Amino acid sequence: TEKDPYLVSNADELFEVRNDLNAYYKQTEDIDLTEWIQDNNANQGWSPIGTSTYPFSGYYDGNMKTIKGLYIKRPSSSYVGFFGYVHGAIIKNMAFINPKIEGGENVGTIVGFIYDTGVVSNNIICCGSIIAQENAGGIVGKMGYSGNQGELTAQLTGNYVHAQLKGEIAGGICGVESSEYF
Repeated sequence: TEKDPYLVSNADELFEVRNDLNAYYKQTEDIDLTEWIQDNNANQGWSPIGTSTYPFSGYYDGNMKTIKGLYIKRPSSSYVGFFGYVHGAIIKNMAFINPKIEGGENVGTIVGFIYDTGVVSNNIICCGSIIAQENAGGIVGKMGYSGNQGELTAQLTGNYVHAQLKGEIAGGICGVESSEYF
């Protein structure tokens, strides 16, 4: 619950966030993913949390604790980031140091794709690189909504990015916002 969130203090607990996509989480310690990724998936790195079928819709408070060693190499995948696909989530106070992320479409450090609603606020990306074939963003690769559903209500506020971005469409905070019929 919001008053009694799951506490995340290490890489194994961080990985478990994907097992309850609607829960509340609070990070309590700085986490270095380098060794965990080497042991679990050295080639492709971190597997993004949330898919288009099962989006992350929970609450994650990074509590301004750092995450180092985030590595993702999925050049032919869409929705690539720490969180892959998000709908209605609140993600705040995360701090990534030197992330290395490569994906196909909709690639961001924190979120690959936000659909319709969500809040991503007060996050910091320090150094690192984000590479996408299309839609690269320092925080979010793409924000989109169904054209027949009204307007995008997702919010990006108070975020800071200092990283290299490369993609057909790239933006420091968000790669692109789009209304498309999904």
